[in-house]
Amino acid sequence: MSTKNLKYCQCVLGRQNSESSVSRQVAFIPKEHARVAHSVRIKNDDGSWEAGWIVKSVGVEMTENQLPDSHAQIKGHRLNTGDASRRPKNG
Repeated sequence: MSTKNLKYCQCVLGRQNSESSVSRQVAFIPKEHARVAHSVRIKNDDGSWEAGWIVKSVGVEMTENQLPDSHAQIKGHRLNTGDASRRPKNG
């Protein structure tokens, strides 16, 4: 099977930080792990993996090539708002 045909589901994930603090995150995870109450690891921006996330709900299913390209969306937003423009150096 081509990797572009892998199925992913958009899930709400939760993680207990302390007795009074819970983190929530929405992520597309492989369909095989998208089961309510299933424990998953997620990859951080720095490439490290973080365990202890619990699938709270499972939503829409997509193939890999249908997933939103967040890097392209951020780049497009920056270009449209001027955030991508070079800043003058303080000197």
